This record gives sequence, structure tokens and C-alpha cells, in this order.
Amino acid sequence: MYKGNFKFMLYRSCCSNTLGFAIEAEQYLYNNPTVSAIKSLSLVEIIIKKLYNQFPIKSLEEWNLNDILNNKDFSELINKSILELINEISQNTNYLIEYDEDLDDDYKDIYALEILKKAYIIAYWFY
Repeated sequence: MYKGNFKFMLYRSCCSNTLGFAIEAEQYLYNNPTVSAIKSLSLVEIIIKKLYNQFPIKSLEEWNLNDILNNKDFSELINKSILELINEISQNTNYLIEYDEDLDDDYKDIYALEILKKAYIIAYWFY
């Protein structure tokens, strides 16, 4: 049985397609922090799509994450602190991906841990 930090998601039927990303983000944290960050971002992207489906927010299928986050209807609906966390996760994950080979392993670990913490806050807020 899963005993990680995201265990609160186990008891929600709506979490079936997101829990795997949360578990993998935790599992990869120290042996592959960039993958951990990508899994955290994937978790958050699914949450954002669920929010778009729950509320009457117009979006286009070809929109990327930045377009979705900058949509006025979405940004007015979401708590500003949560929106900031989502933006930080996106920016920090992109930074880790871009500079993966240039960064010190300890730095990547710290960065990925901060991303995972923010993803946890967003997941807890949503679920």
C-alpha cells in the first residue's frame, strides 16, 4: 500500500489519473530530479484540465500551459497564490529541463523538492 505524502488522493475517485504522477514524482525525486519535476508538472497540468472541465471556461485545444494560465477567465477563478504556484512549477520545471546537464546534482535535488512541495499544495487544495 502506498504510504507517501499524496495518500490523501487514494480516497478520491477523481484522482485515478493523477495519483500515478504524484507517486512517480516522489519516487524519482533523488535519483532523477528532472523526471520528478516533469511528473509534478504533469500532475498540475491534469488538475488544470479538470478545473477547465468543471467550470464554463473557454479554451482551445491547441493552447499550451502558458495560454491556459493567462486566460483571464481562468486567472479570475483561481486563487492568486495557487496561480503563482502553478506558474512557478512550470517555470522551474522548464529551467531544470533546459539546464539539466549544467546543474549540480544537489541543486537539482533541491529544485525538484521545491517543485514537488508546490505540486503537493496544489493537489491538496484541489482534492
